[in-house]
Amino acid sequence: MLAAALAVTIAGIDQQAAERLVQGADAICPYSNAIRGNVDVAVSVSTREPDRSIHPNPVLEHAARRSTVLARVRS
Repeated sequence: MLAAALAVTIAGIDQQAAERLVQGADAICPYSNAIRGNVDVAVSVSTREPDRSIHPNPVLEHAARRSTVLARVRS
């Protein structure tokens, strides 16, 4: 039998929420559904603190800075 191992690490949420998120993703994932019962899959879930030194989305960071600048100009 085929086997797969997934090590999932999620930043910024607690362990229980991370496990629920991974279980939900597994339930709706077309790849998981296709191999369920045919491939032995082991999943480990861990969490970590978010990296505060970078913005999670540079595009949103830029938009936030631009909005602040525009608000100052209009005032």
